Amino acid sequence: QPQWQLIDELVTKQVTSSYTSLLSSMASVVSEYMLAPTRCAVKSGWLLTNSVHHSSISSHAREIDILGFIALQEMTSLWSQNGTVTLDFGDFGPPSTFSINEKVERLLIGFTDGSLVGVSTNTSVASYNLFDPSAFLLTSNSSGRMYEWTVDNNSTWTLIGPPAREWEYNLSQEPFYKAQADMARSVKPNTPAETLWSPMYHVDFGFSSGREIGLSLTRPIAYCGTYDCFEGIIAALVTLRYVETLATRALSQIQERLPSVDGNCSSIFIVNYRSRFPDQESYLVVAANGLKRGHLIHANESDQSIVRATAFAFESRFGGWQSEELGAGDLFYFRLDAASESPRRFVPCVEPGNGSFGGAGTYKERTCVGVGTRIVELDSSTAWLVVMVLPQGVLRGLGHAAQAQVKVLEKETREEWQKALHDEQAITLGIFSAMIVLSICMAMALSALVARPLRHLSSLGTLMRRLGDLDFAHDSSELIDLRTGSRSLIDEVGKLQGTFCR
Repeated sequence: QPQWQLIDELVTKQVTSSYTSLLSSMASVVSEYMLAPTRCAVKSGWLLTNSVHHSSISSHAREIDILGFIALQEMTSLWSQNGTVTLDFGDFGPPSTFSINEKVERLLIGFTDGSLVGVSTNTSVASYNLFDPSAFLLTSNSSGRMYEWTVDNNSTWTLIGPPAREWEYNLSQEPFYKAQADMARSVKPNTPAETLWSPMYHVDFGFSSGREIGLSLTRPIAYCGTYDCFEGIIAALVTLRYVETLATRALSQIQERLPSVDGNCSSIFIVNYRSRFPDQESYLVVAANGLKRGHLIHANESDQSIVRATAFAFESRFGGWQSEELGAGDLFYFRLDAASESPRRFVPCVEPGNGSFGGAGTYKERTCVGVGTRIVELDSSTAWLVVMVLPQGVLRGLGHAAQAQVKVLEKETREEWQKALHDEQAITLGIFSAMIVLSICMAMALSALVARPLRHLSSLGTLMRRLGDLDFAHDSSELIDLRTGSRSLIDEVGKLQGTFCR
C-alpha cells in the first residue's frame, strides 16, 4: 500500500506537470505575440523620429510627411511577417503548431503641438480582416482634424484621391498620448524615459458596427533620455480582437487534440491582473471564441457561461482576481454545474490522485473542471492573468493511462524478479549438490588413506602377539606383508614397521 501511494503521488505530479506545461506554453504565446511585434514597431518609430530629428529638414511639416511614408514601408514589412505558435502538450501528446500574423494595427507618432502621423490597417472597411491588412496613412495637425488617406503601396507609395475619412481629433485627449504626457508632468526631474502600456481604450476604426477596444505600447519622444525634454509619443496599437484570435486558435488546437473537450467544458481567457490604471484591474481582456464587444466588462459579465462560472469560483476561493495566491500557478478543481446554476455554489472537486483515479468522490468527467493560471508581465506595472479551464476527465484520463502504464511496468518487473529468483535458486541448488558430491568424494578418499595404514597396524598387532609368545618365525604371512607393504604415513607407526623389518 505505501508503494502504491507513492506511485499515485508521482502520477498526480505527472498529470499536473502536463497541465502546467500547456498553460505555461499558452502564457508564453500571449507574451511573445503581444510584446514582440509592438516592441518592433515602437523601435522602428523611434529610429525614424531620431534620424529625421537629426537631419537638415527645414520644417516640421516636412518631417511629418517623411515620417509617414517611411513608417508605411516599415509597417508593411512588419505586416508581412508570419510567426509560428507552438503549444507544448506535455504528456497529453506531441507539440502543436499554427501560424499567425504578428499584428500591430496602428503605428502612431504624435507631438506636443497636436500634430500626428501614423500608419493603420484597412480600418474603413466593414469586412475588416485581421490578417489581410492594407495600408492607410493617418495625419493630423493642430487644427484638430484627423485625415485617413488610402495609399497605393504596391509600387508608387502615393496617396490616392481625397481623404477616405476625416473627423475631429484631439491628440492630447487620446489615452495612449496621456499615458506618457501624464508621466512627463508628474515625475521628478531627470527621470529616465520609460516604455509603457496605455490603458485599454476605445478605438474608432470607422466601422458601422461600432468601435474596437485596444491598447498601445508607448515610448516618449525624448532625445535627452529623460522626461525633461518630452516632445511627443510613439505608440503601437493592438486590438483585443488580435489577442482574442490568439486565444481562440490555441483553444481550437487543444480541443482538436484532447478527447471530450469542447466549448462547454473548456476555455482560455485573460484578466487584467495588475495595471498602472487601477480602475481597469480585474477587467476581462479577452476570452477565446468571445463575441466582439465595444466596452470593457468583468469576467462575471461575459457572454460565455463557463467564463462566468469560473469567475465566480475564483471570487469564492480567492476573494477576487488580485490574490497573491494566483501567482503560484497551482491548480484547483470545482463543480462547473454548481457554479453555473442559480443560486451559484462553489463546490470543490476531488483532485486527481489521492489514492484513486476516478474513485469515490468524483463526478462526471465534464462536470468537474480544473483551472490553472499564469501571470504574463507586459511591463513593470502591467500584467495579465491567463486562465485555462479543462475538464477534469482529461486529467483523470491521463492519470488512468499513467497508472495503467505503471501497473504494466510493475507486473513486468515482478515477473522479471520472479524469473531471476527462480534462476538463482536453481544455481544455488546446483552448487549445493556439487558441494555434497565433492564432500562425499573427499570423505571417501580420506577414509581410504586412514584405513590402509590401520590395516597394516592390525598385521603388526598379530606379530606383537607372536613375539609375546616367543614365536620368532621369519616366514609368517604377517611379517611378509609387513616387509613388502608400504609404510604408514603416520610417523610413529612407520618407525615401528621399520623396526620389525630389520
